[in-house]
Amino acid sequence: MATELLTTLHLLRHAHAAVALPGQRDHQRPLDPRGLRDAPRIAAVIAAEAAAVDVVLCSTSARTRQTLDALQPHLGAHARIVFCDSLYEQGAEAYRQEVINCGAARVALVIGHNPSIEEFALDLAGDGDPASLALLREGMPTAALATLSFATGLDAIKPGSAFLHRLLRPRDLEA
Repeated sequence: MATELLTTLHLLRHAHAAVALPGQRDHQRPLDPRGLRDAPRIAAVIAAEAAAVDVVLCSTSARTRQTLDALQPHLGAHARIVFCDSLYEQGAEAYRQEVINCGAARVALVIGHNPSIEEFALDLAGDGDPASLALLREGMPTAALATLSFATGLDAIKPGSAFLHRLLRPRDLEA
């Protein structure tokens, strides 16, 4: 199948977050200086290499919203943004359901949390770049971007049906 017919899914773990302050809920934790540095760097990669994103699914937490803020200038005006409470604490199956609901989108980006986003990526990746698969098995650090493709639409994704093109970590961008 020709590459242009593939459906692409980018899975982005939020950038590094601050430790919760006394009385602060985990959901309210903002990005820390490291996260504020890494988010724009990953955004620049997405802008330079990714096809136009049709839909962004973003957890409702402060740190995922701040990660999205860094990406928005690079997404294009037509990207539809959907905030999903289910991406906060409901597990990998919630990620699958939200992506399936994207239906006709050709390129989707999910901004979420570990361990769910990592489990979701591992579940989907049936094949891929060997080095990227090995990195993914080691874990998905903050601001890591997994890029997967499918020969089907997002509404038909199944475990093991994706090809993992790469797992890009912020440290991979350091000169």
